[in-house]
Amino acid sequence: MAAIRYRRQKTAWQVGLLTADVLSGVLALSIAPSILRWVAGEGGGALTGAWPEGVVLGAWLVASLKHPGYLPRPHRPLITTASQCLLAVATGSGGAIVLLYLLAPAGGVARELLIPATAAMFALTVVTRHLAGALASREAFAERYLILGNGDRSQAITDALGNGRHPHQKIVGLIPFDGSAGPPGDVPVFAAPDSVAALLADLAVTHAVVCQPQPLPRQVARCVAECEAAGVAVQSMEAAYAVLTRRAPIFHVGDEWIASLEASARTPYATRVKRVLDIVLAAAGLLVLSPLILLLALLVRLTSKGPAFYRQERVGRHGRRFTFTKLRTMVENAEAQTGPVWAAADDPRVTPIGRVLRRTRLDELPQLWSVLIGDMSLVGPRPERPHFVERFLEEIPLYGKRLLVLPGVTGWAQVHRSYDSSVEDVIDKLRYDLFYVNHVSAKLDLLILLKTLDVVLFGRGAR
Repeated sequence: MAAIRYRRQKTAWQVGLLTADVLSGVLALSIAPSILRWVAGEGGGALTGAWPEGVVLGAWLVASLKHPGYLPRPHRPLITTASQCLLAVATGSGGAIVLLYLLAPAGGVARELLIPATAAMFALTVVTRHLAGALASREAFAERYLILGNGDRSQAITDALGNGRHPHQKIVGLIPFDGSAGPPGDVPVFAAPDSVAALLADLAVTHAVVCQPQPLPRQVARCVAECEAAGVAVQSMEAAYAVLTRRAPIFHVGDEWIASLEASARTPYATRVKRVLDIVLAAAGLLVLSPLILLLALLVRLTSKGPAFYRQERVGRHGRRFTFTKLRTMVENAEAQTGPVWAAADDPRVTPIGRVLRRTRLDELPQLWSVLIGDMSLVGPRPERPHFVERFLEEIPLYGKRLLVLPGVTGWAQVHRSYDSSVEDVIDKLRYDLFYVNHVSAKLDLLILLKTLDVVLFGRGAR
């Protein structure tokens, strides 16, 4: 009964959110002429009739099926919600333009109204999704996890879900299959039953996480089959850990996950589309930001002895070395006596203007040239120095896998963590870097760029 109640609540929530999107779309299309008149002093009627508006509304709804989707999701940072809504609405409007042109190439469709309509739909969608997140955060919509298997892998999942860090997900039980007591803590442990169907219903399980390594024993495989038959979402430990933490479980992965990592780095987006976007955006960025870069270089030169720019050898994709340039933030010859070392908090080698540049990440702007010539990407793992790469390849599992993609001016690890100061920091950043490599996409890149803008404007996430 509990599982049925959960599904009914979930269905009601989805219908409500879909209805809100429809009403938001109708309102956005209705007020678009007024917005255009207010902004440009002109405005017409609707998009020449009900059917063009229906095409636009339908395109928005189809695009929203995936970004951000109609599954109950708890409160997320507003910038995350905004980036997902922007991607959905922009994709929908782009698709609508193509459809309207194909259906009525000379029909006089007022496509100029799509701009204010898109802006209005974006604003309304952000509001409704943010409010929906508050409703979805309630206990009734909590995702209920059953852990299948015991050991270090199940411990990693229970740690990821523990301490109230994920109130929208909770562990309702664990089946160890080996007769052990399970991981320490208050997770209920159940003996492996002949049939798990009754347990799934009693616990209202929505997700099952398989922590047994491949190949699965017969008893575990049968349990997984029953979970799938009951409509429970079955996930591998690696997939569940990535969803819950937005990181990769680098100490608990198998060959299959490593193979998927390498496949993700060879997708058309990662190898071709991303490069085209890098060239366009880097060229535009250098054109627009050149005066700012020159001004900052002058400030660096006037406030401390030494050159304005700092050049250093780094390791790029597949281990290829290259030289990149950034604005100098430390005193001249800062490592002359120590050799390669990490920057520390309140590092005395950092100049006053350098602290501001590091806090806002403006010292990275000259790296746009490295992006333009193909040594780097706008988004990717931070390029590291050869001295440290050689060390980490020996000390840290899977460290070399971050070299599957081009290094980036900004990245998933950079917007979550500050500069490295220890091997533990490197390991934690690697978890974020490998998550990025395994999920590289336009959506994730857009989210990272928006988070980077937050860092530049407000200094959050930087040191």
